[in-house]
Parts: sequence; C-alpha cells; structure tokens
Amino acid sequence: MKQFLGKCIEYAFVAVVFVGLFFGLRYGVSHFVLTAEESYFYVFLGTAFIVFPASLFGGYWLARPIQRRLSGKETVSSNHTLRGYEKPHGVTETRDYGNEGSGSL
Repeated sequence: MKQFLGKCIEYAFVAVVFVGLFFGLRYGVSHFVLTAEESYFYVFLGTAFIVFPASLFGGYWLARPIQRRLSGKETVSSNHTLRGYEKPHGVTETRDYGNEGSGSL
C-alpha cells in the first residue's frame, strides 16, 4: 500500500512538472515564433521530446525522498556509529541512572 501511495505521489509530481513545462514551452514558442502553424509544430515536438521526458525525470527525483521515507529506508549522511558516551543528535538526556541519587532505599 505504501508503494502505491509513493507512486501516486510521484505521478502527481510528474503532472505538476509537466503542466509547468508545457505552459512554459507554449509561452516561449509563441513569443519567439511568428507563425501559428510553426508554433503548433514546435509545441508538439517540444512536448514529445523535451517536456514529457523531463517531467518524468523531475517527478521521480522530487518524489524520491518521500518514497524512501514511506518504505522505511533511513537517509544516512555518514557511516558514523555511536561509541562510548556519544548521543544521537537532539538527545540531551543521560541514561546513567546510578549517579542520580534515585537508587533503592
């Protein structure tokens, strides 16, 4: 189910990127090409060979971190393992209960 949700998110990103690139291409072609017949041809070719592949690639790369989190894979920035008294980032408490004075009475 999580893989299906990840694919849905990926294709939603693909659709958003496709729409943005398509309208950008259409604006650029209409701005630089003077005749209407040529502009339809350029928009069609640009959509087929530039916009569609770029939107698939961009949607995949935008959705990749979300898919990794859904599948439970950790994003490891370094291969550092904790040693001795080192604590993970954000942990401020200590587990040394022997020195707190709350021992058995």
